[in-house]
Amino acid sequence: MKIAVLGSITIDLITKVPKIPHENEVVISEGLRLLPGGKAANTAIALSRLGSDSYMLGKIGNDGFGKNIKMIFKNEKVNMDFVDIDYVVPTGTVLVNVDQQGQNTIIVNEDANIRITTKSIANFLNKKVISKLLISY
Repeated sequence: MKIAVLGSITIDLITKVPKIPHENEVVISEGLRLLPGGKAANTAIALSRLGSDSYMLGKIGNDGFGKNIKMIFKNEKVNMDFVDIDYVVPTGTVLVNVDQQGQNTIIVNEDANIRITTKSIANFLNKKVISKLLISY
């Protein structure tokens, strides 16, 4: 089955901290992990892993994170023919602090995600390459 997912594509920057800092407080992180993120991107990857022909519709920046996303999608066999590149704003990012109890704070930088155009979506839909379209933001 051919399924397309429309929505957010991000790189998640995740830090493990001893505690969530209060305003103006500094804590030392126990490390940083960079992972693909965005509900839509994660859905497209999961669909591909389950054997579907997975297509991603969205927008990334022309930056290192965007190049990282391209490599991840290629390795995961997610079709990126309809992921637009934004040459003005960067790829979306999510900053996550997770404490030892699993509590977290999350900051979302939508950036390129919110710049996908209806023209790009219409262009994809006119090609009629899919069986289903999922919208996940």
